[in-house]
Amino acid sequence: MRVFLDTNVPVSAFATRGLCAEVLELLLLDHDLIVGRKVLGELEKALREKVRLPAARSTEIVDFIAGEAAQVVDIAEPAGVRVAAADSIVLGEALASQVRSLGAATVISPAMGGLVIGQEVARQLRARFIFVEKEDGKLALRRGFKIAPGERILVVEDVITKGGRVQETIDIVRAHQGEVAGVAMVVDRSNGGVALGVPLFSLIALRVDTFEPDALPPDLAALPAVKPGSR
Repeated sequence: MRVFLDTNVPVSAFATRGLCAEVLELLLLDHDLIVGRKVLGELEKALREKVRLPAARSTEIVDFIAGEAAQVVDIAEPAGVRVAAADSIVLGEALASQVRSLGAATVISPAMGGLVIGQEVARQLRARFIFVEKEDGKLALRRGFKIAPGERILVVEDVITKGGRVQETIDIVRAHQGEVAGVAMVVDRSNGGVALGVPLFSLIALRVDTFEPDALPPDLAALPAVKPGSR
C-alpha cells in the first residue's frame, strides 16, 4: 500500500517514540511511504524548534526519512495514496460519543485501514490503543502488545464490507482472553450482512448493490473486473 503521512506522525515518532514510532516502522518495513518535500521541511523545523534537537540531528533524521521513503514528491496530497487527514479528529469524536458507555479500556484496529481512526477514537476515550497486522498472510498481535484476561476491548475499523478483518481481530482478542465490548466503524457497507455477535456502531451505512456474475447490467459488464482492497 502507498501511504502519505502528515508531519505529526514522524515528529511524534522521533520525539516520544510510542505508537507513532511503531506505525512509522510498520510503514517503512511493509509499505511504500510517500513523503512530501513540504512535510520534510516542516519535520526538520519541528524537530529543531519544538523537540529542540540539534540542527545536525534534525537534518540526519530528515535525510533518513527521505532515503527510506519509496518516493519524495512536491505536491501536497498525491493521488492514489491514503492520507492521514485532520478530519479523523471529527470522525473519532463522533464514534467515541457512540461507544463511550461501553467502558472499553483498550481500542484495537486492524492495520492499515483502521489505524488512523482507531488511534483517534482511543485518544477521545482516553483508552490504550494497539493494532494487529499481517504476519504470514494472517492478522497477528505483534510488537510486544499484550491483552490481559478480561480486558474490555473495542474494535475500530474504517470500513466494513464483509467483516473478515474485523472477525480476525475479534478472534485474536478472544484467543488472548480479552472481552470484545463492541465494534465501531466509520462506514458500514455490509448491507446488513455482517453478524459479529457484538454491538455494532457506525457513522454511516451505505447500501451497495451487488450482482451475480452472469446478471451484470450492461454498463458494469463493460468494465474490467478488479480485486477489492479489503474483505
